Amino acid sequence: MDKTKTFRKPHEDFVYCEGVDENDNPVQKTKSEYPYSYDGFITWRCGENEEGGSTLYSDRLLRQNYEKCRAMMQKHFGKQSDYWSEYIPEQIELFLRDWCNAPNLKLIYIMEYCNVSNGYPYWRFDFNANKKNEYEK
Repeated sequence: MDKTKTFRKPHEDFVYCEGVDENDNPVQKTKSEYPYSYDGFITWRCGENEEGGSTLYSDRLLRQNYEKCRAMMQKHFGKQSDYWSEYIPEQIELFLRDWCNAPNLKLIYIMEYCNVSNGYPYWRFDFNANKKNEYEK
């Protein structure tokens, strides 16, 4: 059975998928089969791994600066949910541009992981802080 599935594609350059890691290898432990200990998987991609270079994790943002993170969540998302799957990638990219003070930041991909110590999800954002998206005019 193919564990990879594409679930949204609002723009031809964006690929939404579940079931593969950042190297396009199928994950062994899927979210549906192992809801509290699944392997990390790509939820959104808009570029190749080589375009990245920087990584931030959603659970670390709050630890780095709780008040700043909450204020920026409210500004960019209109709420302060820790479930980043509720936000669209374009909003996350704008959030990261603000967070990193990098106006040309390009989000390359988003991965969802599971914290096996408590079963809660967290997200990984890989980006290039110096490369603006080609689709932006």
